[in-house]
Parts: sequence; C-alpha cells; structure tokens
Amino acid sequence: MKMKEVRKENKLLAEQCCESARVEDIKTIAAEDNIETDNILSQRCNILDKKTLRKYQRSTLKLISKSIEPSFGPKGSNTITCMYDPDTAPTVYTKDGFTILKSIKLYGPLEKSIVRDMIDISRNQAKNVGDATSSVAILSHIMFENLAKLEASNKYLPVNIIEEFSEVVKDIKKDIYSRARKDITLDDIYKICMVSTNGNKEMSQRIRGYYEKYGFDVTLDLKHSLNGKTYDVEIDGMCLESGALDYRFLTDDGITKTIENPRIYVFRNRIDNVRMFELFDTLIQTNIVNPLHWKIIQNRVKYLTANKDSLTQDETMELAKYSNQLNNMPKDADQYVPTVILTPHVSQDMSVMMNNILDIMHTKDGNIPFAVVHKIDECQNVFYSDISRLCGAKEISSYIDHDRQKADEVAGYTPTPDNVHEFYGSCEKIIVTDKTTTFFNPKLKYDENGNYTETFNNLMNHLELACKGEIETGDDVVNLHKIKKRINSLKGKAVELYIGAISQPKREQAYLTIEDAIQNCKSAILSGYGYGSNLEGLISAYNIRADKSKEKSELRIEIEEIIKISYHELLRKLLATIITDENEIYDIINKMIINKQGYDLITKDFSYDIIATIETDICVLESISQILTMMVTANQFILPEVNINMYI
Repeated sequence: MKMKEVRKENKLLAEQCCESARVEDIKTIAAEDNIETDNILSQRCNILDKKTLRKYQRSTLKLISKSIEPSFGPKGSNTITCMYDPDTAPTVYTKDGFTILKSIKLYGPLEKSIVRDMIDISRNQAKNVGDATSSVAILSHIMFENLAKLEASNKYLPVNIIEEFSEVVKDIKKDIYSRARKDITLDDIYKICMVSTNGNKEMSQRIRGYYEKYGFDVTLDLKHSLNGKTYDVEIDGMCLESGALDYRFLTDDGITKTIENPRIYVFRNRIDNVRMFELFDTLIQTNIVNPLHWKIIQNRVKYLTANKDSLTQDETMELAKYSNQLNNMPKDADQYVPTVILTPHVSQDMSVMMNNILDIMHTKDGNIPFAVVHKIDECQNVFYSDISRLCGAKEISSYIDHDRQKADEVAGYTPTPDNVHEFYGSCEKIIVTDKTTTFFNPKLKYDENGNYTETFNNLMNHLELACKGEIETGDDVVNLHKIKKRINSLKGKAVELYIGAISQPKREQAYLTIEDAIQNCKSAILSGYGYGSNLEGLISAYNIRADKSKEKSELRIEIEEIIKISYHELLRKLLATIITDENEIYDIINKMIINKQGYDLITKDFSYDIIATIETDICVLESISQILTMMVTANQFILPEVNINMYI
C-alpha cells in the first residue's frame, strides 16, 4: 500500500515538473515571439508603435512652435515665405501664424499629417476670429508636452485624460464668457484694430470710420488693389460674389462692365441639358445675336454705299440684297436688349458657343450690353434668391418630372422658347467685374414714393428673425455672418476696401494684417470683447484652479494645473520677445492677473486698451482641444507604405 502511494506521488510530481517545464518553454517562446514581433514592427511593416509616434509628435509640434515664435506678438519679426517656385512666385513677408504654418514643408508622412492637422485647426481659428493662430500653434506644443508627461506616468488612461481635459476646457470657456463685455463702442473698435494691426493708426482710424458712418452691421469686404493704392468703394446695391464668365465681357475699361436697365434672367440650375441650353440660346439669339446681325448688315450697306462708284458686280448685287433686307427690317430689330444672365454653371457646349459670340462681339461691336455671370455656388444660393425676388425675375429651373414640366408649361409657370423672354427681372444698373456683380436699385426694392416695398420688408423681417435665432443659439458664427451680410447687402450698407502697396510682398502683408483686424472686429461685435494677449484664458485658468466649490479628482487637479502653467508659459514667451529678465517677466504676469490689465509691448506699460474679441481665447481653447484629442488618444501610426526607414 505504501509502495502504491509512493508511485502515485512520484507520478504526480513528475507531471508537475513537466507542466512547469512547458510553462517555462511557453514563456521563452513568447519572449522570442515578442522580440521577433518588435523586429518586424520596426523593420518589415508600416506600423509605428506608440513610443515612436509620441517622439515624432513632440518633435514636430516643437518644430512648428519654434518656427512661429520669432514672429509672435507685436514686436515679433517678419518671416519670409515662398510657397512656390522662387524664380517666378512672389515672396510674402508676414507675421501671421497661419500663413507661416501653411508654408512649412516636412518630409515624413507622420510629420506631414501633423502639420496638415495643425493647418486645418488654424484655418478655422483664422476664419472665425482672424487672430491668435500663432497662439494656437505655440500653446498646442506646450500643452501636449505636459499632457504627454502625464500620460507617460501610467497613472491614467489617455481617454480619461482627454475626457477630463475637455471638461476643464468647458469650464474655462464658461468663465471667459461670463466676463465678456457686450457694450462695444467706436473707441473699442479702434483699440481692437490697433492691437490686430500692430499699431497702424491710419488703418485703425479708417475702419473705425466705416463703423461710425454705416453702423456696426456694415459689411467690410477686403480686396487686392491693382493700382498699388489703398482705397474703398461704397456699395449701394446688392453684391453677388460671382463675376463674368469671360474677361471679354468687361469692355468698359478691361476691368468692369456697366449695363443700364438690363433684363435679368436667373437660371436656377446648371445649363447642361438640352432644354436649358435651348432657353439660353433663345435669349442670346433674340436679345443680342439678331440685333448684332442687323447692325453688321447696316455697316456693310454704309461701306458699299460710300464706295458705290468702285463696286464690282458681286458687290453691287450684295448692296441691292442687303438694302432690300433693311427696307423690310422689323421695327427696333437692330436694338440690343440689355441682358444679364445668371447661372451656376455652363457646359462645355455652351462655352464653345459663347466663344464664337464673344469673338464676333469684339470684332464687330465692342460695347454690347450683355454679360453672363457664372460660378454661383451653394454659398451664394441665398443671395441668388434675394436677387431674383427683388428684381422681379422668375427663376428658370430644370425639371426631373416631365409630366410636371408639361403641366407647368401649359399653365405658364415654366419658360418655353416662346415665352422665356417674359421671365426677366430688372434694376437700374448692373456693374460686373471678374469676381463680383452688383445690382443697383432693384425693381421691387422701392415704391414710387421711394419707400421700401412690402416684398422688401417681408424679406428683411425674415432675415432679422433668422439673425436673432442664430444669436440666441450661438452655435454657428459663420452662418450668422452670412445672414448679416445678406441684410447689409440688401440695405446697401457695404464697403469694399482695396489694399495696395509699393510691392506685392508689402501688399500681401498689409492684406493679411487688415483681414485679421476686420474679422476681429466682426467677432467682437457679435460675441463681445475682453482682454487681449490671451490674458482672458490665463485669468480663467487661475479662476478654475482656485475654485473650491466642488470636489475634484486627482486627475482633474493635474489637468487644471497643466492648463494654467501652459497659459503662463505662453504669456512668458510673448513677453520674452522684448524682455530678457525672467524675474521681470514673472512680475509683469502676476500684475496682469491681479490687476486684470494688459501689457502693451510697444509702450512697455500696463494698459486697459489691449482688447480683443472674446472669441479669440474661446477658439484657441477649442482648437487646441481638438488637436490634442486626436494626438493624445492615438497609440500608433500606419505609414502609407512599407520599408520607410526614417523612423527606425
């Protein structure tokens, strides 16, 4: 019995030893597999691991930040950019962070993707507030470094870090909004412009004057001057941001075309099918080509009559033929019908026909009152409708349902070649350029007493309600601007500001600076204003960090501290452009926070005049939150192809 037990015990022990050996073998194989996997990952596939990804994320953001810092702030220096062939393309001297960022070219696919993401984020910043694109790039680098360190501690998951980060950002935004000042004045407009233009008094005063003359809802559109001078054009009519189909229409001075009392035909859809082409051709033939034909005959008869004594037999027969035709010419058949056709797009077939007509126009009569305005995209559709309504034009549309089309044709609701001429609207005058078309005194805007018509008032009431709704929701600043632009265009409260300079680089630099100032003013009027130089963000970061009203997790406290020190570092970098003493810099920052006062880097003194739209700091936070969410939560990168060894 004992022997059996010993044998059983020995057998069990042997099995355990074998099992232990198998476990060790498995561990060894697994370790070898890991080594092999690592080798494959780094050398034989297109996957970059998290460690490599973080390394290049940090280095790329650092490079972007370092390239923008020299141009940071009012005392920053210009960066010379050349986007294309240096032999032919003009260089641009700029301090604009977005422009510099667009010019940065990196070799690796990972670096390219990061730069591309940063460009997209900065573009949104520039579009919404027109400023602080440099702050976005620099602050993104600072915050990412701090968040990457927090993640590397392995105390928290990346997703939890980003979730908490988003919550803190949300609270900071609320705090900034709570201090926004809405009672903007003309002096505030001037101060905002002075900050945005780096102290350009002349341009700041000019922009202030526009708001003083037309009110805070005026539309200011920036253009490039072709004569080297800076000037403005006050628009009294509705302006459509679409121009002539071909430069040959612009016969007045090679730049514009003025047409008095035109018939306006609105093609709602693309002219790319047989029906739309037929209607278009009918209008051109009747209003332009036929009168041109009679004028050509008249000119030929005049020439032959003047040289009657020296005519050949064929020319004599030609004179008799054309004279007979003129005797039977219908009344006013030689009179052009001033015509402007609006269309979103023209087909290739129509373009060929237009080329032939334009060639004849230029050789036979260079001042025909005719223009085709095209490339009216989706963004312009709302203006399109406004023009149709106030000019009294019936829109010419395509049909999908042929039965509906025939029924509408019988009822007279849709045009045919026989009645398409009746679908026109009218206005007092139209000025066409290569990029814009302005409609003066549309038919249904004023009554016989010079008062607004019911049609105009109904349209304005509709737009005012839409504007009020957008302001209340506050979700879409871009759409709100479009509605206000429609209102101002309908009222005629618009100014085109043409920027000129002695050289193209100077013009480009001035254009970008003034563009930022105008956008900053627009945003401040809509959303309110506060302290400039990212001081609002820093103050709110301190306020949120000091808030003891609710319990905070350890992660929350660390995130609050990261944002606070990041803003502090951003302001330190700004002040470091003119101050070398670190102790002095920190002293200035503390006084700015305590006294809630900006610091003028030009005069080197504290000032309450350093103001900007409140949306500047809001958009900076939103932009940074967006880019960091993408970067921190990523744990690997897939290269476009295998064997790219630059990352090994």
